[in-house]
Amino acid sequence: MLFLRPWRAFQGVPLVPRLLLGACLVLSTVIVWGFRYQPGLDLPQHAHLFGLLANFHDPEVGAGAFYDFQLFTPYLLTYVVGTLLAMVIGAIPATKALLFLIALGTPYTLLRWLRAVGGETAFAFWGFVLAFGYSYIWGFISFSAAMPVAFLCMEAWSLAPTGSAVRRVVTLGGLLVLLFFTHAVTFLAVAVALGLSTLVRVRTAFWRRSFALLLPFLVSVGWFFARGASRNAPPHEAPGITRFSILFGGEFHIFEAYWAGIAGLITLVIMVIATRPVPTGPIERWLPAAVSFIGFFSLPNFMMGTAFVGHRFVFLAHAFAPAAFSSAVEGRRRRWVPIASGAVTVAFLVTCLVRVVGVNRELAGLAGLSSKLPPGSDVVSRVPQGEDDSDWFGSDQFVNSFAWLTAEGHGMVDDHTRFFQLPIVRSAEVPFFTTYGYVVTRGPKLRTGGRKKDELKLVAEADRWLLYRDPTAAPFDVPAGTVVRYGQGWGQLREDRSVTQRELSIGGQRYRHGLGTHAHSLIQLRPKATGRLTGGCGFDVQASADRPAVCSVLDHRENVLFSGTVQIGAKAVTFDVPVRAGEIVYLKALMADYESGSAQRVNGAHIDWVDLAIKE
Repeated sequence: MLFLRPWRAFQGVPLVPRLLLGACLVLSTVIVWGFRYQPGLDLPQHAHLFGLLANFHDPEVGAGAFYDFQLFTPYLLTYVVGTLLAMVIGAIPATKALLFLIALGTPYTLLRWLRAVGGETAFAFWGFVLAFGYSYIWGFISFSAAMPVAFLCMEAWSLAPTGSAVRRVVTLGGLLVLLFFTHAVTFLAVAVALGLSTLVRVRTAFWRRSFALLLPFLVSVGWFFARGASRNAPPHEAPGITRFSILFGGEFHIFEAYWAGIAGLITLVIMVIATRPVPTGPIERWLPAAVSFIGFFSLPNFMMGTAFVGHRFVFLAHAFAPAAFSSAVEGRRRRWVPIASGAVTVAFLVTCLVRVVGVNRELAGLAGLSSKLPPGSDVVSRVPQGEDDSDWFGSDQFVNSFAWLTAEGHGMVDDHTRFFQLPIVRSAEVPFFTTYGYVVTRGPKLRTGGRKKDELKLVAEADRWLLYRDPTAAPFDVPAGTVVRYGQGWGQLREDRSVTQRELSIGGQRYRHGLGTHAHSLIQLRPKATGRLTGGCGFDVQASADRPAVCSVLDHRENVLFSGTVQIGAKAVTFDVPVRAGEIVYLKALMADYESGSAQRVNGAHIDWVDLAIKE
């Protein structure tokens, strides 16, 4: 059967290495599935976004109008898989499922590549270390997911001289395109290594390999110019001496830490003594590692809008190093090579398991807060510096941990969609929301200050984690339903007052009830009943904008139910649209010329939505 094919690769493996392999599989399963939360600085944000995409246009919890899709992105493949899984099993189980697939796929594909190039197959155990090392601690899930695809690309390059030319070209080219749409930095390293290897092996399958490399080259160059080279920030943070600690300790700690470097160095010494690795001859075996080491020691940490680029190359160097060496052990002692490799891997996984136990104890209070958080709530973190560090996984591990709450509860956070690599980015038309109903912190209680009615209210406290309610933020009830969240170009959304906190007035007519906002703006409203939403929209009497605005009402899928142009000094335009109880609608106000490149904030663009009501 198809699902048994990967395990056939291990047929013929002696008993003890097979037992060690079984131990690695059991430990990997427990690490991923045995605990509520996983470590990883960025991982909670990815889990949150899987849930966001899975419910993008959900009528009750969706928030799609605050975002734009950008599918031509290097993270596409990971997010397609993660989103599809989240639709079926939820965001956090989907994240764990991806990590588990990575944990199984990395050693398996590494084994395939080592066999294809005639490498030391015992070093395939190292794939488990890669799966739970540098990228796992960072929470770089796309970076982790790229590794199995990278190994398959290099296996396909090695097999290019055999079999059908069309099949080999399509396989290698297709895998490289998949790698680009999984992680661009990994693609860059692999494509450079395979391109150089093709030039060196010009007498062996040169045209097959060249044609296979052509398509991913065109895709990557097309993406670069489509994004715009001028948008790339200047590179900075050049390599320094501290990178040596990452070189040896990167699989234990994501920043420069000498204890991690010593731990990695000890592991390396044990492996050298037990397996006696020696450099190998064929260029296709050592060139990927060489390219990665050159990148690690030469590239700055920040380039092309991406952080820790230089550091990431240490993970690639570790990943490709097993093919660059062969074991010099011979005779009967050679049976100890896979045993030593497997034993060191088991020890690493046991250490990882202990650390995951520890970090979940640190996060126990956060799990306790989740029961006090209403579904669909928006959350922001105010964890102070120092309190965001983990005793088990180091600095900044809890910077994004609050996003686990919204991954479970379908709320919103100040998410990572400001980064270009993701398949959704914050909408170019309307501002992202800046107020959040709940605040999460850790350690000492917050000093709220301000007016008594505006102070943060402590809702729950559990094991050093605290949850506060912000009474000034959405959600709040209005006659037509509940304002779930909003984003606007200036000021705060006001109930029954204009954005300047004066009486609502449009075209000389005063109104007692409504919402005062500022274009560009987007208000997410959950109707309280099924019927017809009625009301009006126009420029407030205090507005001073120099051009018209467009008021629109959208359904939860962003279909336009109503659209009308409003002028300074004119009466409100009225609308009457069908709504269903609990199914989100959006009230959107844009300046009429936003498509021509106008800024999101326009001076004096005060907009009022008035007399909002539902006729049942």
